[in-house]
Amino acid sequence: MKETGKVVGFRNGLVEVEVRRTEQCGRCGRCGHFSLANPTLIVEARPAGTMKVGDVVELELRDRDFLTLSFLMYIMPLLGAGAAGLAGYGLGTLLESPGFLTGLFALLGLAFSFGAVVAIDRKSRREGRFLPVARPLVFSEERDLA
Repeated sequence: MKETGKVVGFRNGLVEVEVRRTEQCGRCGRCGHFSLANPTLIVEARPAGTMKVGDVVELELRDRDFLTLSFLMYIMPLLGAGAAGLAGYGLGTLLESPGFLTGLFALLGLAFSFGAVVAIDRKSRREGRFLPVARPLVFSEERDLA
């Protein structure tokens, strides 16, 4: 996944890049809190090359990282809810109350999965995993921009 943005600062060895929200973002919240009033967000990235505030850069997230993050955000909670729901159904069948326990266990599985996603997110932020790489874009002086 690639996006273009503008360097707005540096912090802790990372570059802060302002980008416009796109459909690819999916408004997942990882890069910043969603706001209808603000169509841009600040993304932290690893710098690849020399850049300064105001430079236009290209952010690139490896396909493998994008797929891993998509799995963690969308598939893992569904799998947790489904597995817990099946366990609740099995226990509920033994106790002659499958409907209630299926729903209860599914909700608990979903909550546990979201808790795991939050824990993984916090750990990955500390370790610097899943960060995009910022590469400076060089525009030719001869190129006609009109």
